[in-house]
Amino acid sequence: MTTGGARRGEGEVGGRGEASDAARPSAVGDAFARDASSRGCRDAPRARDVAGVVESPYVVRFNFNRDDRGAALAIGDERGRATIARARDSARDDGRRSATAIAAHENAVYDVAWTRDDARVLTASADRAVAMFDAETGRMVAKMMGHGASVKAVAAAPTQREVFASGGRDGRLILSDARTRRGAANEAEDADAGEVTPTRTVRRAHRAPGAGTRASAALHSVTSVAFDGSGSVVLSSGGSDGLVKMWDA
Repeated sequence: MTTGGARRGEGEVGGRGEASDAARPSAVGDAFARDASSRGCRDAPRARDVAGVVESPYVVRFNFNRDDRGAALAIGDERGRATIARARDSARDDGRRSATAIAAHENAVYDVAWTRDDARVLTASADRAVAMFDAETGRMVAKMMGHGASVKAVAAAPTQREVFASGGRDGRLILSDARTRRGAANEAEDADAGEVTPTRTVRRAHRAPGAGTRASAALHSVTSVAFDGSGSVVLSSGGSDGLVKMWDA
């Protein structure tokens, strides 16, 4: 299963480290150009178009659908920002690509995910939060604080825009629904952002062999999550038990 993204190595963020060549801004620009060109985007940006947009990127994801502005790219970086860059912007005539930088978190963004309709972007961060943003305006729609350590992975359900799964360094696999956020009235689109209550939590979803219940949380880390095409099954992988597990969503 491919995710369409590239992520820098795992680990807590304590100081400022050097990004690998694959994660440097210029390389991100080149990758964006190549992938966008393969999708038929004639105006795919070169490295110079994206290099000034984001610093020390950790993760990049393409959106699912192409509109009149071409493909879009969500980038999470070391400083806690989420940047949405467009291949081209029909509203501009100066040849420059538009980009929206969102001050998403107080620590590094380890993972990002688009909802299937491209209306929302999810971010998972070292500040223990998962946030959902409006991809067009950058407004925060919801925030989930159910993890006790860095959130390593996030995935959006393919059939329900408000449903997402997340995995963290604390070993928790969490299923959430943004419609449960405080102050939200069912599916009201204009509801203010509020904290989401997890709908289901699996503790120690991946426990290292021989690790007791008091072992370091890092030994139980959930390193990746994904939904199947129906949205009824969640896949997760563990950093230390070497397993991929299937869960009933």
